[in-house]
Amino acid sequence: MATALDGTRSEAPQWRDRADRISVPMARWGVDHWSLLTYVEARWGDHHGLISWDRLTLSRRNWPMLWAARNPWAEPDRADAADMYGLRLKGPDGAMEEVKGCCEGDALMDLVENGLVVIEMPPVSPTGKSYLRPDGHALNDPTPAEPVTGRVEWALMPWARFTLTDKGSELAASVRRFRGTGGSYGTFIPAQRGS
Repeated sequence: MATALDGTRSEAPQWRDRADRISVPMARWGVDHWSLLTYVEARWGDHHGLISWDRLTLSRRNWPMLWAARNPWAEPDRADAADMYGLRLKGPDGAMEEVKGCCEGDALMDLVENGLVVIEMPPVSPTGKSYLRPDGHALNDPTPAEPVTGRVEWALMPWARFTLTDKGSELAASVRRFRGTGGSYGTFIPAQRGS
């Protein structure tokens, strides 16, 4: 809950998953999921957990609030990324296949759903006059005095902080070790726990 300057309480902004997203089981994860996990790890360590949305292949249709967070100079796709690119996943035979209708925004939510990544929305400052960026600096717009609406959530989503859980850190380290020995993201298979 956020407290507005007039003392009223409002629901804190929340990260929004898309309602029609279909989860992809970890056994099918390919290039996009594993490279995204190491990308989130790097952003967590070097940029307070802020994602550079221009670096992700995002569907404008499926994730409009993240698409809106891209820099205005970012070249728009001619077709929606979910239709043009989709996600590269492991098929039943282990070979890579491209699955249309989803994008790296969906892969990011798979990381969250599997307990590898945590999303923290900007907190309210101690004074109650602003939301705080992950680096501790105040955001001028929006303010907690505004009722939480879709506009406030959209404005705050680019400032969400992505952190890795212990499980996420261990898995990201495994992916990096695998890549360091010449392996590719598409052929990475996580070790079974306890083995």
